[in-house]
Amino acid sequence: MAITSVQFPGDSWDTPKLLSQLSGVRRSAQQLQQNVTTASQLQELQTQLQLERQRAADIRQQLHFDEALTKSACSVLID
Repeated sequence: MAITSVQFPGDSWDTPKLLSQLSGVRRSAQQLQQNVTTASQLQELQTQLQLERQRAADIRQQLHFDEALTKSACSVLID
């Protein structure tokens, strides 16, 4: 099956221009993919940060509890 070219009156195919536009579309698509990947990585980092903050809060709470328990035990021993 032969491929035929159809040309309409007034249309002129500017191959270099079309290739340049295609290249621009490809660059835009690549940038979009990078943005999507970056957004995904950012979401993952935000989730990790939230987990780390929660762990830090839990550790602080445990330290305060241990400190209070130690003070209480010391005061019983001193009295």
